[in-house]
Amino acid sequence: MKNQVVIIFWLFAISVANGQNKNAFLYGSISAGGGTHDIFHLSLETMVEKKHHLAITHFATKRNASNVPEDYKPGLVLNFWGSDYIPDIKSCSYSFVYGRVIPTKSKMIRFVLDAGLGFAITQRPVGFKRIEKPEFLGPNYTYSKENSTSLNLVIAPKIEIPLLRFVGLSTGPVANINSKDSAFGWILSLNIGLLRGKKY
Repeated sequence: MKNQVVIIFWLFAISVANGQNKNAFLYGSISAGGGTHDIFHLSLETMVEKKHHLAITHFATKRNASNVPEDYKPGLVLNFWGSDYIPDIKSCSYSFVYGRVIPTKSKMIRFVLDAGLGFAITQRPVGFKRIEKPEFLGPNYTYSKENSTSLNLVIAPKIEIPLLRFVGLSTGPVANINSKDSAFGWILSLNIGLLRGKKY
C-alpha cells in the first residue's frame, strides 16, 4: 500500500506540472468494491483529446475457495484478528486498457467505455489434509498453494465525476475475466491528477 500511495503522489505532481497541456489529462485511480469477489483496483490513466482513454490497470481479487472442507477450522488464535480466515482464491491481473470517452453537457460528468487485455496470476489452496491431533488453538487442516497464469480480459465501463481539476470520483461495473478465476462486481474509485481543464 505504501508504494501505491507514492505512485499516486508522483502522478499527481506530474499532472500539476503538465497542467498547461489542454489536450491530455493524466491521473491515477485507486478503487475498492465487491461482487463475486472482494475487489481492489489501481490504475494509471490518461485521456487524449477528450475522446480516447488509455490505462495500465491492476486488479486484485479474492474469495473463499470452494474446495475447503466443510469442517475446516482456522484456529481460535487467527480468529482474534477479525477475519474468517477461510483459505481464499486470490488473483492479481495486469492489463492495458483502451476506452472511448463519451462527454455530456456537464463538465462534471463523463462516461468512459473501457476494455483491455493482459494476464492474471491466480493462487488457490489445494491438497487439504486433515490433522488428526491439531495443535492447541491451531487449524485442523494443512494445505498448499498452487499458482497459475492466464490471459485476462477487462471490461469496465464507468461514470467519471471530476469534482475538481485534480480530484474526482468514478464508479461502474467491472468484469475481470480469465480461465482460472473470473470476477464480476462494482467498484468506487478516487481519482487524483489532472482530470479536466479550466473550462472542461
